[in-house]
Amino acid sequence: MIRVVYTGLLCLVWSSSSMGGIFTHHVGSIMPQILASSLNQVTIQKKSKLSVKDRHKADLMFYLMAAEIAGRKRKFKQAMFYYMKAIVISDDPRVTEQAVRLALYAKDNAAAITASKRWIKLEPNNAEPHRYRAMLFVRTKQIDNSFKQLKQYVSLLKKKNPKVKNLYRNIVAMYAQESNSAIAYQVMKRFFKVLEKNADAMYAWAHYTSRLKKYKQALSAINKVRAIRPKWAEASMLYAHIQIAQGHKAEAIKGMQRVVEAYPKQRNLRINYARLLSEARQYKKAREQFNILLANKPKDPNILYALALLALENKQFKEAEEFLKQMLKTGARQVEGHYYLGLIAEERKRYDAAIAWLSKIKNGNRFVDAHLRIASIMSKKGDIEAARRFLYQLTPRTKRLEVRLYLSEAEILQRAKRFKDALDVISNALSANADHSDLLYARAMMAEKINRLDMVERDLKAILKKNPKHTQALNALGYTLADRTRRYKEAHGYIKRAMKLAPNQAAIIDSMGWVQYRLGNYKQSIKHLKNAFKIDNNAEIAAHLGEVLWVSGSRNAARKAWEEARRIDKDNVVLRDTLKRFQQ
Repeated sequence: MIRVVYTGLLCLVWSSSSMGGIFTHHVGSIMPQILASSLNQVTIQKKSKLSVKDRHKADLMFYLMAAEIAGRKRKFKQAMFYYMKAIVISDDPRVTEQAVRLALYAKDNAAAITASKRWIKLEPNNAEPHRYRAMLFVRTKQIDNSFKQLKQYVSLLKKKNPKVKNLYRNIVAMYAQESNSAIAYQVMKRFFKVLEKNADAMYAWAHYTSRLKKYKQALSAINKVRAIRPKWAEASMLYAHIQIAQGHKAEAIKGMQRVVEAYPKQRNLRINYARLLSEARQYKKAREQFNILLANKPKDPNILYALALLALENKQFKEAEEFLKQMLKTGARQVEGHYYLGLIAEERKRYDAAIAWLSKIKNGNRFVDAHLRIASIMSKKGDIEAARRFLYQLTPRTKRLEVRLYLSEAEILQRAKRFKDALDVISNALSANADHSDLLYARAMMAEKINRLDMVERDLKAILKKNPKHTQALNALGYTLADRTRRYKEAHGYIKRAMKLAPNQAAIIDSMGWVQYRLGNYKQSIKHLKNAFKIDNNAEIAAHLGEVLWVSGSRNAARKAWEEARRIDKDNVVLRDTLKRFQQ
């Protein structure tokens, strides 16, 4: 959306991001200058007679003033009418530029094309109007014209600066944000066809086509880049991501490994390889690579941070703590260091230490998270009301933060098993934030705790009415119906929809296993539950698996599953209920 700002008398500033956010150049407050220039050139004769030249200047002043007034009233069509009259008699390129920007905001493509043509006539060596026209012709489905304007734009840019930075990436960004992606793609395809020997161009083309899920073309392009610049870390990483997107994770990792082995001293390559291994959950191998990097540069805060996060992922809290403290000594990433040290202390039930670490965060992007965690930790210490009071020391300056505070308060009350109070908090929040999906979902979860299945179903269905692809709501509704009612077929339908949207989510696979159990399909149930447990070693999933194994006759296997569940979390509510029912 274009932002219209008025500063001073008759001043328009059009910050044009209406072309999908690609036009980042901001026009200054030029209207007073244009009007002053016009006024200075109008000679009012004693007999009130104007020369033709002065009459044009007077007309121009009138058109600009009329356009300004119309713009203030947000009558953009009328403002555009006066601007189009102004550009006919004005030789000032600033007027035509403003006309183009206003036309874009008003979504008047024809006027924008006309105004940009006039702009080119006034400033033939300026690349900007060609950029606008290239995009406008995409919007009007004129592939040839868009291609021609793009070439002209690039030519003028290079003429002014032969080594212009990020040229091809910026071009891709321009076209990628156009809503008519099919037309934009055709222009891009023609443009990059003659640039196959240019590594920067092929990298941009690979990135663009991978975003469009045209992986064959993306892979072809990135392989050309790797042949030209084999040491380029970004290119190797993009190659890996393209392979992963096609389901070739093993090939992606092998490809990165080969590059790192060929160029072992290229630090950026090894960093990207280590990150790729982390993303693939190959934590041991990732750690090996990060350790090599740390040996070469022992005080690199980014590597220390990465190793700390890997240790956290593996619940190696002492080791993570050591890496974070080393990182803090470098002076870098102070907020992240304090935040994660707070989380580690909380995990180890060192609540006072956790609060001390988190209290060091006075600002930054972790400040709100730290404040909410402190309140949560206070509740874990047993002082629920103090935790609630502390929570609301934070002033909610946005609706989003207001909702987060409500949800945090409800979580504190839920932990204290004050489910009715938690439900009241969420209901109160919904009175001020009607139909908010997160609040509806939270209330449904609270309602389930007090057996208000009518409210559970109503709130989850309200979410799905707004967003039929809300996976959490689909899964929760399906699981609740499977677990608490006999509406198994209906439950299966919801879970099936959720699984289609998120096929690798352990909670959803667990739900599918549970509903299959309820339907009497034990073999399918066991298969799903085992798959869910592979993804997430969760005590509740293990409890479910044990129950299905027991009922289907595999009692030794059931006992093993339950023993594993005890090892993970012996206090899990579902596990304890299951063991009680089966007298285990």
